[in-house]
Amino acid sequence: MKYLQLLLVLPAVVCASDFVTGQAARMVIGQPNFTAADTGTPSSYQVGAVGGLAWANNTLFVVDGNRVQAAPVLNRVLIFENISNFVSSPTADITQGVRCPVCSGTLIYPSGGSAAPLKGADMVLGQPDFISSGTGQTASSFRTPTGVASDGNILAVADTDNNRVLIWKTIPASVGQAADIVLGQKDFTTVAPVITDNRSFRGPQGLWIQGTRLFVADTQNHRVMVWNNIPTSNFQPADYVLGQPNFNASPNLNIAVSTETPTAKSMLNPVSVTSDGTHLFVTDLGNQRVLIWNSIPTQTDVPADVEIGQKDMVTANENDSSSLCASNGTDSTTNQPTYPARCANTLSFPRYALSDGTRLFIADGGNDRILIYETIPGSNAARADIILGQQDEFSDVVTDSTDTFRPDANITRSSPDTIRTPLSLAWDGTNLYASDPYDRRVLVYTPGDIQIPVTAVANAFSRAVFAVGTVDLAGTITAKDTVTITIAGTNYTYTVQSGDTLVSIVNGLVALINANSGDPNVFAIANPGFNEVVLSAKVGGTAGNNISLAVSTSTSATETATASSSTLTRGNTAAEIAPGTLVT
Repeated sequence: MKYLQLLLVLPAVVCASDFVTGQAARMVIGQPNFTAADTGTPSSYQVGAVGGLAWANNTLFVVDGNRVQAAPVLNRVLIFENISNFVSSPTADITQGVRCPVCSGTLIYPSGGSAAPLKGADMVLGQPDFISSGTGQTASSFRTPTGVASDGNILAVADTDNNRVLIWKTIPASVGQAADIVLGQKDFTTVAPVITDNRSFRGPQGLWIQGTRLFVADTQNHRVMVWNNIPTSNFQPADYVLGQPNFNASPNLNIAVSTETPTAKSMLNPVSVTSDGTHLFVTDLGNQRVLIWNSIPTQTDVPADVEIGQKDMVTANENDSSSLCASNGTDSTTNQPTYPARCANTLSFPRYALSDGTRLFIADGGNDRILIYETIPGSNAARADIILGQQDEFSDVVTDSTDTFRPDANITRSSPDTIRTPLSLAWDGTNLYASDPYDRRVLVYTPGDIQIPVTAVANAFSRAVFAVGTVDLAGTITAKDTVTITIAGTNYTYTVQSGDTLVSIVNGLVALINANSGDPNVFAIANPGFNEVVLSAKVGGTAGNNISLAVSTSTSATETATASSSTLTRGNTAAEIAPGTLVT
């Protein structure tokens, strides 16, 4: 069969493989597609509000927890073994006939078979199974984990609200495996009152393993603690500290109201620490900067050499655009220069800094973007070369303003080229992984040859176009009313509960349709902005147009339900749709 291109594309722009400002993620982990931000029941292939990331020996570690109030916090660490089996080469062929072959949350429906995840986690820590999300203070439980580190042999997790770090001497091989060593507490079942010394933590969030050393960002003690050798016993003391003059010093600083003047030696709520083997990078969240040591310090209280995000070492302004950005005009009243809200030099509550040995990546959380520096900065206030998550250096757009069913209406939908408060990064030598907690996913970015401009029109990504349908809810809430969606003769009936809203009814219907292996014909997705259930055919092409759709409510119900049509529609093949058709 011959497949026709939808549109002619512009001639390729010849350049070396690299990231480009505004590029979209290539893959997504933890959601069924790039526009979903589902919560649902915890599983091996659907994540919650993820935080820390680490990559080592073809294994991706994902912390399913955070301290930014994104929900849900599932209090676990997921381990994806042989991640390259899912995150394939950028030049590899993409499987056809799968709803989203680049989404780990996708379900495959083999002919005559039941649903199965395309790629789920192989192991979970902190929980006895993939569906639990409880907390605890044992060797096999967490309470708000946030950070993770591994060198491929050892695994360490920042168990933040238990004020401790857990260490596994080898990479865990079984679900819920207990840790071998605890730091910050005398044993696995104690959470002692907080003190400031060379053994204790106050809300640690970041950690890193470099050679024999372990680094821990002891966030609320405003310091980084360092062990010269990986600890081998519980409650082992650190060897030296950065950010404070000694182990007993810890100014009681509130990040929201702090007036303390920063220095090259001080920190305010550091949330990550990493190294490329030569440099040391600390994300100094409260001081709105990233600190760089040109060589890894080996003793207490060593000052940083370089900072990013401020004009100097004694300034701590969020998005200090008047000092760091070029003027964008003149105020007509005061005749004074005006400045953009942000630019490629500024930071807003940075969360993570990571180097691949050449480039430096910074998760600029408050600006909802990732900054890329082509070389590691050697002077203060460096300007980023590339920005991911935004189309330019001045914008902070966190949503996609297009919607498949109501164009330019659903401005809360996630997309492949936006990221909301990135918290952590990981690099596997080819791909950059970024945690996106509010969209409940991990995005995978890959450098490549620029074939067409970012804003150019592209052809369809799939040879099949999947049929869709919607059910819109309206009216008022009355307990015990029922709303039924009938799909290809199968009824899904939701009974309204006291305290329900139209959105909770939508979520209830979606849960019914997707329960267990799900309806054999469709996926259901909630569109809460419009009190709408979106149905998408599991089979591609025109066959999806034959799936019948009907709705009904109980007698005298005060809720109304309206189907888009009597069948799903818009199913087609890429060879048959007209030039100019937008395929999403």
